Amino acid sequence: MNQNDPNEDVEIVNAFGAYHDFWLIRPDEIEFEQFQHYFGRKDAPIRLSDDVINYIENPLKWVPNIYPGRHETSTGYGLANYGVTIIAPPAGERFRQICLGWAQIFAQGPEPLILTQGWTCIDDGERAVTNNYVAVDWSLSGTSKEALAAWHPYRFRVSRADLVRDLEHLGEFGAQVASGEYFLLHLGI
Repeated sequence: MNQNDPNEDVEIVNAFGAYHDFWLIRPDEIEFEQFQHYFGRKDAPIRLSDDVINYIENPLKWVPNIYPGRHETSTGYGLANYGVTIIAPPAGERFRQICLGWAQIFAQGPEPLILTQGWTCIDDGERAVTNNYVAVDWSLSGTSKEALAAWHPYRFRVSRADLVRDLEHLGEFGAQVASGEYFLLHLGI
């Protein structure tokens, strides 16, 4: 094993799965609560894989948001993983800075980027299970170092050029949101 290559002997998959869609919308085009016709569309201006969103999610939790609901609208922080999030003008600049910061970091990496997000193992010989944190109580019967050996880092591959371009584009969306002329509609997986 080459100690200089952290990816040697580790399975690396292409970023895949569900996507998070981002739409820049003028408030006079649609109300916050009238977002349903965007569900299921594949033509969002920006689409990021769930793997990427999970990788960059912690700083995104600093962005104030609006969760439009059927019966009630609430506020919070970050992006709704499985639902709708609105980034309104007060949060546009923070969102812009975070996206551009990630773009600058990723621009320094190799092509393609190999990113690590959580841990994975094979459950029942078929299904991959991922967890961001693995806590082990060694006093539990049946827990062994051999069982833990089945766990390995979940690594995925993504195009550096595409990811940097998309994050810079999201940063531009953030600037337009900050201008007060738009809001950003995010549709989680």
